[in-house]
Amino acid sequence: MNRKYIAGMNGIRTLAVLGVIFYHLLPNKMPGGYLGVPLFFVISGYLMTTSVRKRREKSGDIELKQLYLRRLRRLLPPLVFFLFICGAVLPFIDRSLMRNFREIVASSLLFVNNWWQLFNGESYFDRFTGASPFSHLWYLSIEGQFYLVWLFLLKLYYRVADDDKLLAKIISIGIVLSAATMAVFYTPANVNIVYFGTFSRVFSLLLGALLSVVLSIYRTELEKVSRYTGFFAAGACLMIILVCFFHVRDTSAIVYRGGMLVFSLIAALLVGTVIQFPDVDRLMSNPLFAWCGSRSYEIYLWQFPVMIVYETLVHQDGSHLVLHTVVQLSVILLISEVSYRIVQRTVYLSGLTFSKDGLSKLWHHKAALFAVMLLGISFVAGFIQAPSGKNQAANDLQRLLEKNQKALNKESSAQKEKSAVKKMTPAELEAAKKISLTGFGDSILLSAAPSIQEIFPNSYIDAEVGRQLFESIEDFEKLKKEQTFGDVILVVLGANGSFSAKDMDNLMNVADGKPVFFVNTTVNRKWQKSVNTELAKTAKRFDNAHLIDWKTYSQHHDDWFEEDDIHMNHTGAGYFAEYVAQLIIKELKK
Repeated sequence: MNRKYIAGMNGIRTLAVLGVIFYHLLPNKMPGGYLGVPLFFVISGYLMTTSVRKRREKSGDIELKQLYLRRLRRLLPPLVFFLFICGAVLPFIDRSLMRNFREIVASSLLFVNNWWQLFNGESYFDRFTGASPFSHLWYLSIEGQFYLVWLFLLKLYYRVADDDKLLAKIISIGIVLSAATMAVFYTPANVNIVYFGTFSRVFSLLLGALLSVVLSIYRTELEKVSRYTGFFAAGACLMIILVCFFHVRDTSAIVYRGGMLVFSLIAALLVGTVIQFPDVDRLMSNPLFAWCGSRSYEIYLWQFPVMIVYETLVHQDGSHLVLHTVVQLSVILLISEVSYRIVQRTVYLSGLTFSKDGLSKLWHHKAALFAVMLLGISFVAGFIQAPSGKNQAANDLQRLLEKNQKALNKESSAQKEKSAVKKMTPAELEAAKKISLTGFGDSILLSAAPSIQEIFPNSYIDAEVGRQLFESIEDFEKLKKEQTFGDVILVVLGANGSFSAKDMDNLMNVADGKPVFFVNTTVNRKWQKSVNTELAKTAKRFDNAHLIDWKTYSQHHDDWFEEDDIHMNHTGAGYFAEYVAQLIIKELKK
């Protein structure tokens, strides 16, 4: 099918960008929304390859300069406007949001931000001490690198060969190598290396390129395929993509060991049905999709900074989730529309450039010129004063947790640093010494581990940074098999995400009747309310499950916590350990 404009592409773009937005806004409702990115990659790979092939058919050659300029003209103006506004406004909201802004601007404009982030970007600890509003720019850099290299390789190939079937085989080899790179280099402890790496993500773009070549090779055969087959294929692909959006978490190993490749294949099939079948194209076309799809680039750019700023200004614990979601989504769409109108319509459609004529047009709009000058002054000041380097609070927290991790379950660890709190009676301390306790949790438990092991010398702590309950049942079962379960089990999970009643049932089944004490969470994130509600329900459903209400007990005690207001400092760890101990002793006496 050879149509000049395929409106249904906007429907797929809408699906992709909404997946990404709701992955960030409602991570527990749509944990697989991050797969909107490979969906974008497939579209980009197809459109770029098709554009090059059509130009070659028309002119007989591939003019790299014109193609590069065309892509830069599409990518750079919205990105420059985005960075300009952020640099001018963010310092007035929270200066910490400008951390490494100079490096971010340079790496983004040079399309190497993904590599910069890989070696210098966010760590797990930055999530709690101030996430960067620019973390999502890695995606644009991979696209930019693909455009730069792929256009050159296509030109080189067509100089020595003119065989589409051979080209399809070469692209297929590239896809396999890229997917294999992701599978081989993936480790749960360091997902960034395959998530941000160009070589491990390019297979989605190459699948789009392969689609372009395959549709050309089998054009005649595909025209004989019935419209009903096209409808069925498109419907099946849409259904699978939506199921993945709602169920496939980014922490699952299968995603990186072939899962993302399979998803990209399904995405390519969906794109192919929209291209090949006019009825499917119409199905994916409507005014809403046209609006959202045509602004998907701007929406992608603005969605993450809006969320980060909103979280900075409005602390969320999961209450009024629908209201917060609607407000953020509305702001994202509004700012994206303003950006689209200013950049796309003013710069592109009105022909405003940085030439003499272009500047003279701006001069006649004195109010706009004055606003640009004020924003420019603010941007320059913010750019110069932006802090560089790693977040000090994140570094301090990381060192503390690493120190505690090394000291776990060593006989001398509890004696190295005495608790700053002494509220327990001698009788309580003596009772605690007789209790064999197993602690299972995340970095919150890790931050208090030395104090817990001081009070409970017969304790065994298994705590890992980033641990989530739904994916750690096997670790819990391992503790049971290794016979490390004590008389009492302490579970501290929920800082990294929510879990279901089924997850809790699975954990309680493994506990096999032993008393389990769940500590609720103080994390100011969207999932706090759902986590604490589920823990409270579990305590009511199981006779051997008990709730430790650390959230209420620690309220109004900011001095107990690190700068992130989540992990405990030395004083807070002491209060935590003694509070936990007193409740456990009290419950066991019943």
